[in-house]
Amino acid sequence: MQNCINSIQNQTYSNFEIIVVDDESTDNSLELVKKLEDKDKRIKVISKSHSGVSMTRNLGIQNATGDYIVFVDADDEIKSSYLAELIKYKKYDLVVSGLIKRYIDKNNKKEELTLDDIIINDPIKNNSIIFNRNVFPLFSVNYTNLFKSQIIKKNKISFTNQPYGEDSLFVLQYLKNCNSVRCISYNGYINNIIPSTLSRRHIDNIEKYLIKIKQYAQKNYKLEYSSAWQYLWCRLIKITLGNEIENYGQFKSKCILIRNKEESSHISFSKIVGMKDKIFVMLFKIRAYGLLYKLYLIK
Repeated sequence: MQNCINSIQNQTYSNFEIIVVDDESTDNSLELVKKLEDKDKRIKVISKSHSGVSMTRNLGIQNATGDYIVFVDADDEIKSSYLAELIKYKKYDLVVSGLIKRYIDKNNKKEELTLDDIIINDPIKNNSIIFNRNVFPLFSVNYTNLFKSQIIKKNKISFTNQPYGEDSLFVLQYLKNCNSVRCISYNGYINNIIPSTLSRRHIDNIEKYLIKIKQYAQKNYKLEYSSAWQYLWCRLIKITLGNEIENYGQFKSKCILIRNKEESSHISFSKIVGMKDKIFVMLFKIRAYGLLYKLYLIK
């Protein structure tokens, strides 16, 4: 956590507050941030009983007094120019930047997800720009974004208390209330991938949370069975199966369960964008579950 807070304190843009919500940490994190709070008036520490990451973020929102909100997870860091780059585009309802993934268990190997510099007016009408394999990974997380407090609070947008996909639902709720979105090619958020952290654990019945995301998007963004819908359903299948690679029996059972759902009958090979997804869908549709399992293990 100290690296995280230090990276925020060292921003070239200095007009901000840091709200730290301690959710009954079991190490010395609370003691550490209390000392930092004494030294830096921008830091406000809130302690609460354990209630999960969603309620923690909601509490942070409730206590935010600024016009804009960004989220930074305790394991992560941001470049010193991060806030300055995002605030340049504050006239837009939402600013979305790129991401640097740093794999702590693999000699700090880095992977960058970068967006093109584009403006999206009317996200509901132009949903195909958002719901695709190149862009949506950065719209499905709450970090890398600059939100307007007024939009969040006026529309009572909050995080749903669930073990997976709560950030995706939050962003989709927010997007629905946006007139303009600015994507920038700047990558300043460093997501430290630590296998032992909460977000890396196995999620029971993960598909039901992915279905909630797909259903919300389908209802509120008028996707019908467009290429955007195809992408979300393909994403649902891939993430669900990736959650079951420890056991082939469970993996195959999930394949059969999803394939038997009515939605799977609407998968259209011609509307799937990208050769990798086309191959994946083909293997799924011809029931090549063993080959799919091997491909997941290779990853």
